[in-house]
Amino acid sequence: MYYERSRALKRRMRAGETTFGAFLSFQDPGAAEIMAGTGYDWVFIDNDGIVVVLQIEHEDGVRQVKEILDAPGIDVVCLGPMDLSGSLGILGQLEHPRVVEAIERVMAAAKDRGLPVCVPMETSLEAQIAWARKGARFVVTGEDHGLLRRAAADALNRYRAALA
Repeated sequence: MYYERSRALKRRMRAGETTFGAFLSFQDPGAAEIMAGTGYDWVFIDNDGIVVVLQIEHEDGVRQVKEILDAPGIDVVCLGPMDLSGSLGILGQLEHPRVVEAIERVMAAAKDRGLPVCVPMETSLEAQIAWARKGARFVVTGEDHGLLRRAAADALNRYRAALA
């Protein structure tokens, strides 16, 4: 059953469907069950190995993207915008024209090869949606640490406000 779901996800990705998911690094089966039960299309668990996600997060990878993406077995191309901006000498300037151009170059090479792309911009819903509208079909809604941190902070703030 697990492999059938993996094959179904790969078919959807190849068909160009937009999929939504999150990254899970907690090594806890309970956390995995919670994340899996949310309705995400995918939850990547560290060292899962079922879907091969290639990460490009340095300007050298951008320069060599065509050769890199010609390697067999890649299922998804994921960019690391923050690290990429740092390698370009403009750390944190995720909307800088050089960062945008680098991301678009990787997206074009991936599209030419029929590979879905993810451009995780967890800090900005607007940026994440903008990249999805530009063709990033593997949409990352968050990672476990950030999701837990925000949910805990939200709960704490609600209780403090209610008792103020």
